[in-house]
Amino acid sequence: MTLTHFKTFILLLGYLSNGLSSNSLQAQVAQSPLVFDTKLTYEVRFLGDSTDSQSVRTELTHLLINDATSLFESSQAATMDSIKYLVQDETEKKRLRAASSQGTTIPYKIFKKANRITTYDILFNNPENTSGIGFYYDEPLPEWELSTDTATIHGVLCQKATTQLGNRGWIAWFTTEIPISDGPYKFGGLPGLVVQVQDKQDHWVFTLRDIANALNYASTLQGQMDFEPLRSKQAFLEAKREYTESIFEKEELRTGRKYTPETRAIIEKRLQSMMKLSSNWIELDSSK
Repeated sequence: MTLTHFKTFILLLGYLSNGLSSNSLQAQVAQSPLVFDTKLTYEVRFLGDSTDSQSVRTELTHLLINDATSLFESSQAATMDSIKYLVQDETEKKRLRAASSQGTTIPYKIFKKANRITTYDILFNNPENTSGIGFYYDEPLPEWELSTDTATIHGVLCQKATTQLGNRGWIAWFTTEIPISDGPYKFGGLPGLVVQVQDKQDHWVFTLRDIANALNYASTLQGQMDFEPLRSKQAFLEAKREYTESIFEKEELRTGRKYTPETRAIIEKRLQSMMKLSSNWIELDSSK
């Protein structure tokens, strides 16, 4: 369903709420696979390297919603997870893997329930499948300042709101025409659906592209079941920064591999280049 069908969609959708009481994180994960009935597709455009205007990347993500929870994730990562954990037939798994070999630049999953956010993330996202160590942490929804400013985006009347998240200022445009108090990434809690949200430097932009009924759509957090809890988001960001600043030594220790000086220099240079191209994190480490 495209954005031009918003009003029809409202009649079909009714009102979705994230207001059920929260359970423990382990209970949430144990419920995997999770079943959703609405799928919203957002395109994210971002600079991988804040110092390089040519490092623009785009990727499709989706926000899955049911009457109690929502899950935000990369569309490609979701496809790979579904193949790995939800498809039982091995022949079908091989066929689907061959058709879905593209990686993702967005490894994190955002789970919202009862005005709380649980983020599952890894320290290092390597397309060669050395994906570092997984952690999760909890935090509240962001606090918003509403504005009377309005704008029409894709034919939908939207209202402006601003917030601070991850040491960035953000501008969101939401519509009360669709009474879903949610949006991409960690953006939720507004009196309507977030249609577009971007940071004030225009480094990260999420734009709604599609809404679809997705009755009994299944997703999974099974890949995150072994992730370790951290006391706070800042603890995760500090651990990620420390990991990336000594990425070669950490990867060498983690994999148990030993390299010759010549090979070490080549791999270290490649890892540093990879880190540079992914250095503009969506949330910035305040201790840096």
